[in-house]
Amino acid sequence: MFPYNHSLVIEGFGVSSGRAGNFSIQNSDLIISIGSRLNTLKTGNNLSSFAREAKKVIVDIDSSELEKYELKGMKTDLLINSDVKDFFDIINEKIDRIEKKDILKWTEKINEWKRKYPPCPQEYFFQKEKVNPYVFMDALSKETKEGDIIITDAGANLTWTMQGYRVRKNQKLFSAFNHSPMGYSLPASIGANFAAKKPIICIIGDGGLQMNIQELATVKYHNLPIKIFLFNNHGYGIIQQTQDTWLNSNYVASNSESGVAFPDFIKISESYGIPTLSIKNHNELKEGIKKTLDYNKGPILCNVEIEQHHKIAPKSAPGKPIEDSMPLLDREEFYENMIVKPLD
Repeated sequence: MFPYNHSLVIEGFGVSSGRAGNFSIQNSDLIISIGSRLNTLKTGNNLSSFAREAKKVIVDIDSSELEKYELKGMKTDLLINSDVKDFFDIINEKIDRIEKKDILKWTEKINEWKRKYPPCPQEYFFQKEKVNPYVFMDALSKETKEGDIIITDAGANLTWTMQGYRVRKNQKLFSAFNHSPMGYSLPASIGANFAAKKPIICIIGDGGLQMNIQELATVKYHNLPIKIFLFNNHGYGIIQQTQDTWLNSNYVASNSESGVAFPDFIKISESYGIPTLSIKNHNELKEGIKKTLDYNKGPILCNVEIEQHHKIAPKSAPGKPIEDSMPLLDREEFYENMIVKPLD
């Protein structure tokens, strides 16, 4: 909806979102939720920990969604069963009578969090082997242009994109989000190209591409200008992260050593007649991304070698409040930045 550098844009919030967005939600005194079902990926599993010091006003057309909060332990202050358009029609009639508040100190605090906790910390740039996904998103953000359409898939590449990509003016960035159909972004890019009649940037993981790899034939048959960035970490990264968290890194059916077979995607793509290139490290990032985006003779696949064990960061563990993304942030330093009293 808005470019990343708009003065009031913070970030997303939730279990797998950046710290500035989560700190802002968790330290707010008023939350007005309009047309969002506030699922547990946004609130965390423990709904009583969500924006616990804030008054919460929730507008939803589905009455059953409004009924769930009390059952799951979230304190709410005003539930409005309404179509969002009707809600805004009434609000807009009264807007001139709403008292304006000076929120400068609050926005300054949010900007402090944004500066202190960027999605791509400086130390990520010094990774020597393979590609850090947040550094890739930083580079892709710089090379894309106004009006570009970016479609990302499911799993870790979806989260890395939503955390790290900086949306510019008139760009569209979207996915199927927590429907989480692996392989979605490739056929979605086909549809988007036919609808928009312009090149589409497709981000997909190696696991996701396996789900819909036959669609490369459709892409080539119609010679569609789809720029496929394949995040290749030779496994299921988000499953491995879960196994790291709960199973002492006992990987089962999540990488090539534990039972998952992956083809050579370069050879597969070329067998469909789609040209390819690879980005193996940070030194190749800028040129590789630029070549992929500038290619104008149809589809192209760019194989991006992602460090196999790079995690989604920050990411809250199940049961933790969304501002708590340990152990990636030192607890003592973390609570120095909190305004709201932490949970015991």
